[in-house]
Amino acid sequence: AKEAQTVAGGNREGSSANQLWYPSSIYVDYNENLYIADSWNRRIQLWTKGASNGSTIVQGIQSYGIYLDKDSNLYVSDYDNHQITKWFSPRYEINKIVAGNGIKGSDANRLSRPHGIFVDDNYNIYVADKGNNRVQKWSRHSLNGITVASSGLNSPVSVTVDCHDNIYISDFERHRIQKFSSDPTSGVTIAGSGTEGDNSNQLAYPWGVKLDSNGNIYIADQFNHRIQKFEINRY
Repeated sequence: AKEAQTVAGGNREGSSANQLWYPSSIYVDYNENLYIADSWNRRIQLWTKGASNGSTIVQGIQSYGIYLDKDSNLYVSDYDNHQITKWFSPRYEINKIVAGNGIKGSDANRLSRPHGIFVDDNYNIYVADKGNNRVQKWSRHSLNGITVASSGLNSPVSVTVDCHDNIYISDFERHRIQKFSSDPTSGVTIAGSGTEGDNSNQLAYPWGVKLDSNGNIYIADQFNHRIQKFEINRY
């Protein structure tokens, strides 16, 4: 398709039920319900399939990253409070802190301006810890995270993980996507050249990053106003 269909918002910026204000992260479930981090409205919105309005399921959090686990529990990165909260399905009224402790810092139990998150089938939480230039992995029920990616990162904003536990990171300020395997100090550039640009091998402040089942990676190439697809099977 060459034309997009608006499925949420589209009524200028605002805080009404049919509006959004700088949305930054989305998650689509198996029923095609759309969860949206409506960042500047400091809320998480749920738009059911075909709805003309969204409903607020989390209020008062400026978030740049959300994710649903296999039980439909919602994970929300809390930019201002330096933590990740888990909101329990189906009503999303009860929550608990699952990463960070609400205090900005670089210790193992702290985060700094967390952005994108990913949750695997074992409930491990991967956090793009932007202010600390690292990605932290928090095991279920753990009070501390471990650093799984750090070397050379400058403002990581998005993270995703494949079935082999390879980690893919949007390295925002370095205009590239980095892949880390078992060594947090050894990343490989798989997209972008490391310099800002609009050529086919370049990116400009990349944000969201997603994988498909065929070994392709899709990148929200923010300042170039485009979505780029790279084949990554060769890496």
